[in-house]
Amino acid sequence: MEIKPIIEALLNTPYAKVNDPEHLYVRCPLCGDSMKHQDGAHCGIWIRPGQPLIYHCWICEESGIVNTSFMESLGITNGSVLNDLNLLNRAGMKGAKLQSTFHMRTKDWNPSIPVIQDTKNNQEKLEYMRSRLGIPFTYKSLEGLRIIFSLDDFLKLNHLRIHPKYQKSRFFLNRDYVGFLSTTKDMITFRNIRDSKYRYIKYPVFENNPLEMQSYTLPSQVNMLEPSVDLHLAEGTFDILGVFFHIQHANLKNQIYSSVCGSAYKKTIQYFLRKGFLTNLNIHIYSDRDKDLDFYRNIYYDYAEWFRSFHVYYNMKSKDTGVTKDEIEEVESVWNHN
Repeated sequence: MEIKPIIEALLNTPYAKVNDPEHLYVRCPLCGDSMKHQDGAHCGIWIRPGQPLIYHCWICEESGIVNTSFMESLGITNGSVLNDLNLLNRAGMKGAKLQSTFHMRTKDWNPSIPVIQDTKNNQEKLEYMRSRLGIPFTYKSLEGLRIIFSLDDFLKLNHLRIHPKYQKSRFFLNRDYVGFLSTTKDMITFRNIRDSKYRYIKYPVFENNPLEMQSYTLPSQVNMLEPSVDLHLAEGTFDILGVFFHIQHANLKNQIYSSVCGSAYKKTIQYFLRKGFLTNLNIHIYSDRDKDLDFYRNIYYDYAEWFRSFHVYYNMKSKDTGVTKDEIEEVESVWNHN
């Protein structure tokens, strides 16, 4: 396994440059890089001994493990180089269940969140959000959390058509639901604000979206090369908002907050590992009371080699953390592995 041919191939791409012995830059194949500076390169690649190469674009903020798809998108097709890269990744990931994937999303897909209009219906939704967590949200603060009050406004603003499968439920999604834009920004989890047997509806932004990544992550900017990053996980969207506001007091410094939207903890953890957070994550899981520790032991032992530490918490006063502050004063850590 040779790393030198891989580096040479990357440096032979247009406008690539060396920053220092551990960093080089290439044109980002996801967003196309800077339109203002056509000769610029803003996708950094980190070279660390014994670990896969990690990329991070400082324009579109995409990051992950450099694999063959990434190389091919840069025009690198040399079989020997790609084979060396596969061997490097396999060795660096120690044959673990973590798999390196690279999905070419729609170019420049970074949807805008519509301004929430002050209508009677939206006032009702705002009051629902406030009462659920006891937080004096404003329309603007909810927009900043990538929360959507109107599907129609979101579609219009981003020049999208309604998904054919949801045409019949369009009226109800606009009237009765609050939406949370997913981590990958290609799905919306809608929560009903009234009594309904359809409490949650998963809405794919694109017709061919397989809904593989359904988590909701609070917007933040974290340097994946920091030696210690805290990843906070909870089941539901309101649960993770409760963790962020009530337990962590809106602390964003080297913190990631993500709702797994169900029980897909492994998939969400894998997502952040593939983004390049290798061995520097402190995992904090805020569990629902109906899940016992055995469920989390399976997660821990599957990915233990990638964590700095692993913690599980239960709210001893309520079912979960998606409640008002006075209902989550007694959060206990019941499992700590450092």
